Amino acid sequence: MGWVYLRSEAEIRIAKALDQQGVLFFANTRGRVNLDGAAVSNTEMNGRIEADFLVFLQGKCLILEVDGKHHLEGGQTVRDYARDRMLLRAGLSTVRFSGRDCLDRPQAVVAECLSILQARS
Repeated sequence: MGWVYLRSEAEIRIAKALDQQGVLFFANTRGRVNLDGAAVSNTEMNGRIEADFLVFLQGKCLILEVDGKHHLEGGQTVRDYARDRMLLRAGLSTVRFSGRDCLDRPQAVVAECLSILQARS
């Protein structure tokens, strides 16, 4: 999958599963949000945002995160939760799956993600 930048085997498997479903997605997308006046409970937020996958279906978007071991270290979980809340305020929901789930059952992970998108009004 040389056409997108992926950092792990788990991300590669999810990208392949998304591609097989024929949905539009962006991998490891970076963005920035202005935190001036933002109600963010974590002071470590710097406005830089990176999403593992932005998944689109029928005009709806969802962030799919592949959480490997590094998400459990060095305060990463706290930053992840604060980022998820900030994105939710902007109308973007995040679903998180363990790296193990993404490695072992990527098709099921993608199917669940797409069913969540379909259920959103």
